[in-house]
Amino acid sequence: MSGTAFLVSTLKEISQRKQEIYHKYCRVLQWGRKYPVEFCSRFIGIELLDFSKYAISNSWTRDFVLWLRSRNGAKTTDIAIYSMLRSLLIPFHITYFLGNTGETSPINIVRY
Repeated sequence: MSGTAFLVSTLKEISQRKQEIYHKYCRVLQWGRKYPVEFCSRFIGIELLDFSKYAISNSWTRDFVLWLRSRNGAKTTDIAIYSMLRSLLIPFHITYFLGNTGETSPINIVRY
């Protein structure tokens, strides 16, 4: 299977320095998609607990995720960090928080 690349000429040219910056930015994003827990600690500055690392790393590649935790299980904090990571690293990402009422902490994440 062969592919064809088309170069579209535009009126605006990008300098070599700008291309290098975009290339580094894309490499950081790809690295963050591969290692979301390390990206969180290095770029966002949030050190996660072991069970939070486990939950985020195991739900990163899944289509549907259910986090069921007890009271004081850091559900809201972990879901906020998780949705922030997904929004930063994956374009056009949508996260839905589901719960019994609007006052309860979200316990279910559905991604499309």
